[in-house]
Amino acid sequence: MPIERKKQLDSLPHWVWGVNRKEWDFWFGLLQEWFNENDGVMPGNKEVFRSEKLGRWVEVQKAQKENMPIERKKQLDSLPHWVWSLRK
Repeated sequence: MPIERKKQLDSLPHWVWGVNRKEWDFWFGLLQEWFNENDGVMPGNKEVFRSEKLGRWVEVQKAQKENMPIERKKQLDSLPHWVWSLRK
């Protein structure tokens, strides 16, 4: 795909590469529920919550931080217990 076309798509307010908005919102909501039920503890990378691999989803979000739409970064950052890295 030409770089100009990619830039045009990236500039669209709700454009997401790979995962549609509804699916991402589902996972984000699941993460919110996890935090509410687990005193704000980050899920481990193998954590299964409500039969879903939430830990894997969190791991993927962290790995995609630099390429993720700013709107998604802001949503994750808005969670009181979200951390991008446990390293200091």
